[in-house]
Amino acid sequence: MLREMQIKYELQSGALTPDQWKKKIEETFPNNRYHRSLSVIESLSTEQPNDSIPIEKKTKNVPWKKDALVQGIQLINPDIEIVKEAMIQIHEQKKKNKEQAETTMKSEDPDAEIDELLATHKKIHSEMIKESQWKQASYSAPLEIHIQLIIFAYETDNKEAFESLLKSALIRLKFRRYEVPYVSTIDVLMSYSKTANIPNSFEKLPKDLNAANLRTELAKLQQAPKKKEEKEEEKKEPAKGKENKGKDKDKSKEKPADEPKDEEEVVATPEELELIKHIFVNLLVQRSKNPKNAIVGVSVCMVDENNDYEIPENHYAVAIPIRQHEGVFERTRTIPYVMFKRTPNFLRDEDDLLSLITDVTIISGKSPNIQPPIGYIKIPVDLRQTPHELERSPDVDFVFVCYKTDKDINVYERDLLTLKKLSDLTQSIVPTISPKFEEIPQGAKNVNMIYDFELLLEISKNLKDSLLGPVGTYYLNERKDQMN
Repeated sequence: MLREMQIKYELQSGALTPDQWKKKIEETFPNNRYHRSLSVIESLSTEQPNDSIPIEKKTKNVPWKKDALVQGIQLINPDIEIVKEAMIQIHEQKKKNKEQAETTMKSEDPDAEIDELLATHKKIHSEMIKESQWKQASYSAPLEIHIQLIIFAYETDNKEAFESLLKSALIRLKFRRYEVPYVSTIDVLMSYSKTANIPNSFEKLPKDLNAANLRTELAKLQQAPKKKEEKEEEKKEPAKGKENKGKDKDKSKEKPADEPKDEEEVVATPEELELIKHIFVNLLVQRSKNPKNAIVGVSVCMVDENNDYEIPENHYAVAIPIRQHEGVFERTRTIPYVMFKRTPNFLRDEDDLLSLITDVTIISGKSPNIQPPIGYIKIPVDLRQTPHELERSPDVDFVFVCYKTDKDINVYERDLLTLKKLSDLTQSIVPTISPKFEEIPQGAKNVNMIYDFELLLEISKNLKDSLLGPVGTYYLNERKDQMN
């Protein structure tokens, strides 16, 4: 974040030209295209904070913005195009599969038709963009960033970029559930093996919830033989002269062979895992394009193992068998549960759209104040129940569940429709040198109404409809500066 703000300041202060700015972003984030995209959006943002007086967003006030936007689009657009093409390919494949299945059912020789269907499917699949490729592109250039580029293109009057980005954004919105499916189930996988079989249709989150406990047990296991060896060496070690003592002193300064490993990587041999009796615990997530069981809320609660906990309607609870901080469970007798709520009516309730869950992840760190990934919300309940006074101790970890919602997509979708209609209205303006200008009534000319009035009415109706219901209230709160 600090690097992104530095790059933004250098661009907006004039210390960097748009070309230099683009090059610096590429050098600063050579392998992280997502942070590269974030840096582009942050650098081009000239808005004031909420509840302040908005500045006038005209190119004359920010002369660098038009050129910088072109450079920024060059950095992000390749990922946008990959996602767009992938969404079209997936949709076309599903259409063809459906048509061929219907043809097979009506065929007199279904076996031959099935062979042809399989051959066609194999050919289409080989020509499609790989799932891993378009998912990485989707992560690097999410729809929120894509729509923000469209807003910048409109502000800088870059019609070519606006039309191109708008077209691809509408495609991504139409096939949103191909790109970002609903989360329909959260579960837990326990195993003595790191490579345990994952149930069909589930996705395993990579972080082992018991990693902190494994790190602690490994340290104890590795420390025990060292102490034993040191005692044996002390008994066998003869008296040494000054020369030997000097050499030993030099050796003590040498870098140890076993350097501290990265906190995220806990490596243990099969023998060590067997001695420790380590159990790998991972969250499982099931995704679906069907809104029937879409999850619209996630929470974490600590439940007393001796008391029955009443689960509300449409809610489901999953016990997390994590090994809590030493002595905590024996004292409290509480177990962490992940509780999630499913939509009761296929997301027909607008309130559900504001809390619709699109992803779940796990974070851990040495502080209870660890920040969630960008775009995620941290549930402030430590699964390990580590005492806060042990913050930043070398042998403790705090573990939290985080989730991401599709709430802001409702705002961006309304922005997109409004910008599209505003663009259509702008294009309907009749130039004074046009023959059609003479056909405009004089009264309309006097009030400068030289555009399609019907389009203006459409914009008014669109804005009115955008403010209806719970989503409309949220939209108004998010965009109140623009509504003034």
